[in-house]
Amino acid sequence: MRAPAVLASPRMSSVPRGRRCVVLAACAIATCALLAVPAQPADPRGSGRTFEALPIVLVVPFAPRGAAARVANVVADLLAKALRRDVQTRSIESKVGVGALDAVAAPNANEIRLGYATNTQLIEGTLFGTRDTYNALRDFEWIGVVGALPNAVVLGPKSGAATFDQWLATLPKDRTQRWGVGANSSSGHFAAQFLANAAGLKVELVTFLAADAAYDALTQGQIDANFDLLPNAMEEASRGVARIIAVTSKARASALPSIPAWGERWPEESFSSLAALAVSLKETEEIRARLRSGWYTATQNPDTRRRLQEIGVVYSGLALDAAREEVSNEFLRHARLLTRFQSAR
Repeated sequence: MRAPAVLASPRMSSVPRGRRCVVLAACAIATCALLAVPAQPADPRGSGRTFEALPIVLVVPFAPRGAAARVANVVADLLAKALRRDVQTRSIESKVGVGALDAVAAPNANEIRLGYATNTQLIEGTLFGTRDTYNALRDFEWIGVVGALPNAVVLGPKSGAATFDQWLATLPKDRTQRWGVGANSSSGHFAAQFLANAAGLKVELVTFLAADAAYDALTQGQIDANFDLLPNAMEEASRGVARIIAVTSKARASALPSIPAWGERWPEESFSSLAALAVSLKETEEIRARLRSGWYTATQNPDTRRRLQEIGVVYSGLALDAAREEVSNEFLRHARLLTRFQSAR
């Protein structure tokens, strides 16, 4: 039986068809560049730039109340303890967060900038930039991977379905469902597309770039379900405005052991967002080394795993070469998903 096509909201954009066939080839080439040891560029700001003299800012690519900000605030606190320095966070809202890493890539004379990066930035900023933007595989050193943020399948508080299985069984096949998702090509977007196809449902995906707007629409009955990163969903559930019925990871989240994971039904399918830390290769080697060492020290602290798991992160705590390799692998995984789902449209 052929699964119905997912209907795209008018607000959603898609990758141009001509580019789909080159995504995997481009990823393979870019991954080779990532795995190579980068050259150490000369510092354009002179030798007076030192780690102790400048404030440290962790740039967050999305709204200050979003999942990225929640995770980044914890990471900044953990880094501050490891470095014995204050680490501030700053949210820079822009289209799919690409502009935020632009801010990290650009030289800044007044502060040390560290970037919080996600899957979307790796792809959008590197392969599909429409302007002279950064290349995530060439312009940054990836000093650490915090972990993965699975998506949650979220219903309104008045939904009658008690479990994920019950909800799926009662969805009408003859009526178009309206599901909220994050940015186009986000992990939540892919998760919703997969579920619609797997269940044989007619679905319209409605894009929300702000989590608050998605939950307002959910509580007002304007959408039937929402696919959101777990730290956001947990926050809304704690306020009583949403109910989590599944997570899109292979295993259950440590913070929600009673909520089923998609891996229990579809062992080969999981949809999560990467949380990684990047610093510009234009930064001095001394500063990059201190940040690198700071994150490694943080990963050795048992409190790091506990605090990040409490807010819904599937913690990996990778540093040094392991972090760089994981960014490379995630680049390929996300590009394959992009090709898979865009080709099915």
